[in-house]
Amino acid sequence: MEKSHKHKILVILGTGREGRFSKRVAQAIFEEIKKRSDADPIFVDVRDFVFGATINGSDSDPRTEPWKDLVKEAEGLFFVTPEYNRGIPGELKMLIDSAFDEYVRKPAAICGVSDGGFGGARVIESLRALLSYLQMIPVWPNIFVSKVDKTFSEAGVTSDQNFYVKVNKATDELISLARLLKNNK
Repeated sequence: MEKSHKHKILVILGTGREGRFSKRVAQAIFEEIKKRSDADPIFVDVRDFVFGATINGSDSDPRTEPWKDLVKEAEGLFFVTPEYNRGIPGELKMLIDSAFDEYVRKPAAICGVSDGGFGGARVIESLRALLSYLQMIPVWPNIFVSKVDKTFSEAGVTSDQNFYVKVNKATDELISLARLLKNNK
C-alpha cells in the first residue's frame, strides 16, 4: 500500500441531545486527526442519520443507505459518546442498528465522555461489547473524558495534552489494523 494513502476515518458524535458537551470532544478528535498525513476524517453527527425509529440493518431501507455507504467506504470508526444512564445514547444505538454487514472487520476506537468523574467508563464497556458482536475490532486505548464541561472549551480545545496523545495512539491503531485487514482480504 502506498504511504500517501489517506485512510477514511469516521468520527461519530454519538448523541443528538441539545447542549451536548460531547460535540466539543468529537470536534477536538476530528481536528486532531485532520492534522495527520495518513488519515482523512469525516465528521458524522447522529442527528443526520436517525429517524426516530429503529431500522433493521439487514433490511433494505433507503433511509439507511447514506449511513451504510459511509461505513462501507470507511476504514475505521472513532465513536465519541456520552454515557446516559450507564449506557449508550438511544440515537447512537439506533444508528448502529441501521447497518450490519457493513461493520464486519472494521476497526473502531471509542472515546467516552462524562460531566462526572468516570469519563464514560460504562458506556465504553457496553459499546465495546456491541461492536465486538458486530464483528468490529475495538482498539486500545479507550479514551475517557471526565468533567467535559470544565476540561473542554466551547471551541473543542483542551489543555490536557495527554488527550491528544491518546487520540493519536488510537488513530495509529485504527490505521494499522485498517492496513492489515485490507492486505488480508
